[in-house]
Amino acid sequence: LFHQPQIDIDKNAVDGSEVLLRWKHKYYGFIAPEIFIKLAEDTGIINELTLWVVSKACCDLEEIINLGYTDYNVSINISGKDISEPSFLTNIKKIISQYDIPLSSLTFELTESVMVNDFNHLSQIMNELASMGIHVAIDDYGTGYSSLLYISQLPFHELKIDKSFVMNLENSERDLTIVRTTIEMAKNLGLKIVAEGIESKAIEAILKRHGCSIAQGYYYQKPISFKQYLLWLIKYQVKE
Repeated sequence: LFHQPQIDIDKNAVDGSEVLLRWKHKYYGFIAPEIFIKLAEDTGIINELTLWVVSKACCDLEEIINLGYTDYNVSINISGKDISEPSFLTNIKKIISQYDIPLSSLTFELTESVMVNDFNHLSQIMNELASMGIHVAIDDYGTGYSSLLYISQLPFHELKIDKSFVMNLENSERDLTIVRTTIEMAKNLGLKIVAEGIESKAIEAILKRHGCSIAQGYYYQKPISFKQYLLWLIKYQVKE
């Protein structure tokens, strides 16, 4: 499980990290996530894999908090197949009970495509997560089945602007308009805003100018192993 930092660009501080699954094969090296995630779905082990990710993320978060980063957030990707699993919530509750972490430090990221399968079931799951204190984010906003209905009726805490709208902000008025209006909408709804795909100081400056608070991308750090990440985190704090 690798970590990629999410930076509070107003405070120039680490807000948290997104955990990303990586597979380094004995013979073939790194296998692309889109390949092994599909493999996990096709073979029926995706739910088991997600539960391992949640458990490892909670373990990592506990270690980060013990190092003194008490106000730290870890974001975890949850798939539609996880949400539709009948024992999903029961398994999540069992895992998180094993760790000494504030549940408000956990964010479950759902892609927009998850929302079109079964609105009532998703609503039930999200309300339960919210009552537990776990935050829920719309991931890759703008690339799927965007609907203000979902945002207005479901208890989301965070909106992640997809990198496809962010990476060309310097050159595209259209992308800038989409990003600017998304930020404005999210702020008016009281949602935390995270922009993905920041690869330069110039793009960070544009996002900051338009009120985006949290940024994630290669400009700060690529996804790295937890051991490497802890070293990076300590150095970043010293830099501040």
